[in-house]
Amino acid sequence: MAREITDKDFYTEGGMTIFTAVYHLKRGYCCGNKCRHCPFTKPPVKGTTTLENDRPNTQGPQAGGEATVLPS
Repeated sequence: MAREITDKDFYTEGGMTIFTAVYHLKRGYCCGNKCRHCPFTKPPVKGTTTLENDRPNTQGPQAGGEATVLPS
């Protein structure tokens, strides 16, 4: 059964379609194309289902980096 794509799943910028983290989470895996809002582990690995927030936080606010916030 195909998942319905809604206006929360993408936006357009400069004539290109940009998929949001909401879309990527619905899809459930990384496509490996270095998507801007990919919530899966970095560097991108096609087929991975591990979320970036599931990895140990070595660059969070305490380490001087930014925390990733996924939409609820």
